[in-house]
Amino acid sequence: MPVLPSAIGPDQLQQVVTAIEASHFFALPISGQIAMGAPTATTTITMNGQNKSVSHIGFDCTLEYNSTSPTLCDLENLIDEVTGAKQWANRE
Repeated sequence: MPVLPSAIGPDQLQQVVTAIEASHFFALPISGQIAMGAPTATTTITMNGQNKSVSHIGFDCTLEYNSTSPTLCDLENLIDEVTGAKQWANRE
């Protein structure tokens, strides 16, 4: 697979850091509902010596059986937007 480099600027990084802190990410439960065979999203953050992964059903927090915190969904959507994640994902 080819390596496709990407980067974000300092202002974008600060925006994500602020959102991580506002979401209290490190206090969130490790996982919400997870079902075998269902699409699962995992967000992993390492910051200030802390490392945590949070998983839940669905890629975009829109599934009706998704019990993900709206705060986590907002954080995930911001990360996707700032990083241009759509260029890397194929959900078809």
